[in-house]
Formats: sequence, structure tokens, C-alpha cells
Amino acid sequence: MMKKLLKLTGALVALMIVSCSSVSMNKPLPNNTTEDQRGELVGEWEVEGGSCKVNFNSKGVGHLARLEWDDESGQFEVERQSFIVTQVGDDLYLSLQHEDEEDVSSYKLVQCIVSEENLVVWVPDTERFEELIKQKKLTAKVTHGKHSTDVALTSSPKEIVEVLKIEKGLFKYKEPLVLKRLTK
Repeated sequence: MMKKLLKLTGALVALMIVSCSSVSMNKPLPNNTTEDQRGELVGEWEVEGGSCKVNFNSKGVGHLARLEWDDESGQFEVERQSFIVTQVGDDLYLSLQHEDEEDVSSYKLVQCIVSEENLVVWVPDTERFEELIKQKKLTAKVTHGKHSTDVALTSSPKEIVEVLKIEKGLFKYKEPLVLKRLTK
């Protein structure tokens, strides 16, 4: 499961996780952070016994890369993830897109905080998002698996941001993924 979070956030933010469930969007949240804010994420991060590197292109899109050994091919493979950082109030959210997946129109949603030493990532609480769908605050297609729930939001990014401004407890704060900074 931790591996799944890492792939969702890329390997970093790719995170993803402690949970097999996810919340996805067909469009990313807006890219509204400054270069300085994004710069706090740049560097190398220790994750799951390895590390991943994060950097941003000139358009403010984050890219994460991680080497993973493939026993079958007998060589290293690069896992890649791109992401957008969005600030809503004092909170940061990532819209993560795994670059190797077939469905490139899907972005996974996570919340994070970054400090000099750590990047802490939380995955969504799908039950809370389902409540918001029932209350008609968001629209989505919900798929229940044997051990997971996938919430594919169809609301616009603007509508999702408005909900994130108001609603609390939407992420699994008791189950964080903590990445340790190795370099800046």
C-alpha cells in the first residue's frame, strides 16, 4: 500500500500510501503557488528505503523520479510522476499524475506540508468524500472494490477548491506518509 502512495505521488508525493483507496480528478487543481513555495519541495527525499528527486519545470509543474529495481528485467526502472501544487488557505494540495499510466487524464489528490526536514503527505478519506457527494456538494463516480473505494470526482477544479476551503477532516491525518529530506 505504501508503494501505491509513492506511485500516486510519484514516488514522493507519489506518494500514496497507507490506503488502497483514492480520490481522483479529471483535471488538476489550479497551479497557484509561487516559485518560492514550490522550491520548498525541490530536492531529494528518502522514501521506502530509497529516495526520490523532485524538481519543477518553468511552467511550475512538479516532476518526481525514483529508481526502482525490476527483478524480472534485471535492471533499474525509473518511476515518474508529475504534479501541480495548489494552495487553499494555509493548506497545500497536490494533483498527482503518474506519467507511465495509460489514463493520463486522471490526477490523484493528496494534502501535504513541507518543512526543512520532512514532507508529510496525507491521502483522502474516501468516506468523507462520499458524504459530500451524498450532500451534493461534489459530483463523482464512486467504485467500491473488495478492499478499496475509488472516488473519481467530476466536479470542476473550482468547485473542489471551494469545498476544500470549507470542509474539514477530508484526509487521513492519523496515517501520514513522512518523507525525510536528504538534499535541497
